Amino acid sequence: MKTQQVAADIVARYAALGHPISYIHRTNRYGYKAGALDAGLNVAKGEFVAIFDADFVPPPDWIMKVIHHFAEPGIGMVQTRWSHMNRNYSMLTQIEAILLDGHFIIEHGAASEPTTTSTSTARPACGASRRLWTEAAGSTTPSPKTQT
Repeated sequence: MKTQQVAADIVARYAALGHPISYIHRTNRYGYKAGALDAGLNVAKGEFVAIFDADFVPPPDWIMKVIHHFAEPGIGMVQTRWSHMNRNYSMLTQIEAILLDGHFIIEHGAASEPTTTSTSTARPACGASRRLWTEAAGSTTPSPKTQT
């Protein structure tokens, strides 16, 4: 079964239970991730937005571990760590997991430097943000490099 159908079926199941959820599939890739975020924000309601890369599978308690950080009004975004579902599948996936873990250690260490601005280091493969912060940061505006 295609990923699109799997996602649509899950959304339909939760919608039938009364949850305010809908499935959106863009037919073009304009703006790539920024374009997808913009399209989602055009129909989303609410103050908070969860952002996941297509290959991110959040654990069931993800939202409960994230949302409390927004009790502080100055928090605009919470970026969370992702892990590898297939870390131990083969030697190749173990090496890839080690390399990606190292990449995140270096990247997040650099991002925590006082001279680094928060908007330039936000790369939400998985995270949540206040809607107003996302819009103000310009995260929904495709860069000239991604306008194909």
